[in-house]
Parts: sequence; C-alpha cells; structure tokens
Amino acid sequence: WQNLMNLLGKKYHDVNVYIFESMEQKIKFATNLIGKDTKTLLFVDKIDVGERLSNMIGVPFIHGATKNRIEIAKESRVFVASRVLEMGISIKDLEHVIEVDFLYGSKREEIQRTGRLFHSESKKSKKHDILMTKEEFESYGKRLHGLVEKGFKINLRPMVSGSFQIKKQEIKGKNKSTKTGKDYNMIVQDLFDEGYFKNPVVAQDVYKRVSKRGVVLSSRIERNIYNKLKTLVKSRRLASFKQGKGFVFQER
Repeated sequence: WQNLMNLLGKKYHDVNVYIFESMEQKIKFATNLIGKDTKTLLFVDKIDVGERLSNMIGVPFIHGATKNRIEIAKESRVFVASRVLEMGISIKDLEHVIEVDFLYGSKREEIQRTGRLFHSESKKSKKHDILMTKEEFESYGKRLHGLVEKGFKINLRPMVSGSFQIKKQEIKGKNKSTKTGKDYNMIVQDLFDEGYFKNPVVAQDVYKRVSKRGVVLSSRIERNIYNKLKTLVKSRRLASFKQGKGFVFQER
C-alpha cells in the first residue's frame, strides 16, 4: 500500500473518529463538519438516514435508484451517497469524506471509502471523518483496523461525557513485520547496520522506514521505537540533538 502511494505520489490524509451517544448527535454534528468551499461526500448505509441527511442539508442523495450518479457527484459541492459510490468512481476534486452510517465491522468498506480521497486530484489537504456512537465503536470498531493496517493514524475524538472513555489501545498495531517477521527492534537495528543514521533523521522518519518494512504502527509501537532510539543514544551508538520540539538522531 505504501509503495503504491509513493509510486502515485500520494500522502496519507487525516482520519478522525468522533464518538457520540446517539445517531441524532451524529447527524447534527455531520452538518457542522461541512466546509464552506470544500467538496464533500457524506457516506451512509441506510436509505432512511441518507434521505434525512439530504433533506436537512438540502443536497442530493445518490443511491441505487439514482440516475446520472456520476454527473450529480461531479456537479455537486456537497452530496450524500450510499454504498453505490464506494467503488468504480473517481471524483477528481473531492477533499472531504464524512461517514455518518456504515456496514457493521467491514474493514473492506472502510478502506474503499477512504480510497475515494486517493482518487482525488485536488492539491488541497484532505480528511476522512468517521462518526460512531459508543455502541457502534464497541461493536464495529474493528473496521478501523483496516485503515491502521494500511498505515493510517487514527485520531480518536470522544464527544461524550461521563465515565465512558476511548482507549487508544483499541486501535492495535503489529509488533512484527508482515513481510519479514522481524519486530521493530530488529528493524531499527538493521537500519543502523545499513548506515541509515549516517545522515540526521527525526523520529517520524524512522517510524516511516519501519512501517515500510511491514510493521503496522500504533501510538504504542511508535513510543517503543522512540525508546529504542534513546537506548542507542545511551549506548553511544547514536547522538541526539534538540531541534524545535523534538530531537534529531545521527550515528556517532
């Protein structure tokens, strides 16, 4: 996936997951996420949800019975769509995908929906907002793992009060490479042995290198990689220098 992105010159876009108490809150919040001059696609799964959202915003709703789907999608700045637009269409100026409704825990659907942004040729920043109720997150949060496995970072944004908390551990990475079977410690050591640190690099560069070798990143794994770098500094194999809010690492 990452090699394909590099080949196509694509970058990872932001993925935000908002957690709510109810569907009502999700629908109201969705209307506030729409940018003034931003080409926006709101995905739904159920027809009644799509019709309601379409009427509230005053925009077209594209579904199975809709004629001229592609023309409507291309001509509308904001529109609602069911699963019929998950595949087989490229919207060249699309900048924002909002998921209000979805098909249970389908990782494949999640990847297809975020893939609409990869087909966009817009030079503006893009983002994918996913709206879930607490119950949906607990039951179908596994659909987000499909994005994590492709290298996306998930920004969890709880919009609920009380004792309910979203733990980032829900989004799990994988310690070992899906390509070589090596864990992140071994890969960082390989990078050192290959001379990767002869030039100064920041931690984010190392994360990307480790990810390219098949490790599925998470916040926890990134912390562990950073700790590995600090261990190499303590053993005097790497030097670290303060730069802005972070550090630069380089072979001694």
